[in-house]
Amino acid sequence: MMVFPRRNVIIIKGFLKSFIRLSLKKQLIDGSYIKEFENEFKNYIGTNYALSVSSGRLALQIILKTLECKEEDEIILPAYTFHAVPKAITNLKLNPVFIDIDEDSQNINYELIEEKITAKTKAIVATHLFGQPCELNSILNIAEKHNLFVIEDCAHAAGAKYNGKRVGSFGKCGYFSFETVKPLNTLGGGMITTNDENIYKKAKEICDSLPSPDYFKMVNKLLISIFEAILTTPLLFTIFVYPFLLLAELFNLNLVDSYKMAKKNFKNQKVRFTNYQAFIGLMQLCQLDQNNFKRALNGKILSEKLDNRIIIRKENPTCESIYYYLIIRSKNIRRLSRKLLLKGIDTGKFVMENCSKMYTQDSECRIAEMIFDESLQIPVSHRMKKEEIEYIARQINRNYDY
Repeated sequence: MMVFPRRNVIIIKGFLKSFIRLSLKKQLIDGSYIKEFENEFKNYIGTNYALSVSSGRLALQIILKTLECKEEDEIILPAYTFHAVPKAITNLKLNPVFIDIDEDSQNINYELIEEKITAKTKAIVATHLFGQPCELNSILNIAEKHNLFVIEDCAHAAGAKYNGKRVGSFGKCGYFSFETVKPLNTLGGGMITTNDENIYKKAKEICDSLPSPDYFKMVNKLLISIFEAILTTPLLFTIFVYPFLLLAELFNLNLVDSYKMAKKNFKNQKVRFTNYQAFIGLMQLCQLDQNNFKRALNGKILSEKLDNRIIIRKENPTCESIYYYLIIRSKNIRRLSRKLLLKGIDTGKFVMENCSKMYTQDSECRIAEMIFDESLQIPVSHRMKKEEIEYIARQINRNYDY
């Protein structure tokens, strides 16, 4: 039986050695790699400016501050998203306005946006969920008509393209996440992209005012990342992690979520991005397209091998998704997830949420709630071989409840 983790932590060769080298040179926090990484990233995305930050959620908050949003201003966003996104909005005393999603793409349903626009609406967050670009042209047209800003949420989508152009270059601003489980891992961190010089200067002023991270917390992050990378290698995942996942499944526990909650105790989001993070970002950026291509190829092979009665998330032919995961739907994802785990396939369920339910008991976002209940995230790592993808497809076909 083959065994597959749902996530892979990417680390570069010399990960630890470069940390020691920069420490000895006293260039761990500040140094030339930061500007070099920002320049390379802005050229990669196709914007005039890029600014490194310590997390994706901090990037969103900084963007909202640069747009000079006033208290009680409204920010439109998809209901089906990560809970930290509306939390970043409410932390600034702004009001999130949730839009239901399109059932096929699972991205924001642009046809529902205009009816929610009011005199207080300031911006639209266009999320490229699980690496698939949303319908940007329509969203940008709506924003222009109502004099609104578009903020691209590219946390899952570094390298994805819409009509041949990379996401993060369309809206007023874009933001990216470089957490340990993302396709580009800088031990946490993220990036703001924009073509607006004024926004860039304001954002940089905010970032420059932040404190440097604590050295020992940086060491801790490094060790945790190495630990995660080792445990997601096929052999060690099979020996050490997989048995615990099976045990947790028997008691209906989610070890991954418990581990993520424990990690929060070590995080300090409001700090500066470091020279060391920029160095490992540079090393990974040159591999990003290759890894994205392999992941997308695996996603397409898996899609083609699945029984045509299995509902999968539909891809927009004008877009190039990076396939953060392949998404399938089932009326009983708990049972399917358990069956697949018994066959060695670790899947993700309830990763995103219908966030509108956090703010109102009577949510109008019915599609978001349905997708939350029915979606299962299938791993399609760039490290997987064709025969491994075919194995996953066979197990889904055999265990899926039609």
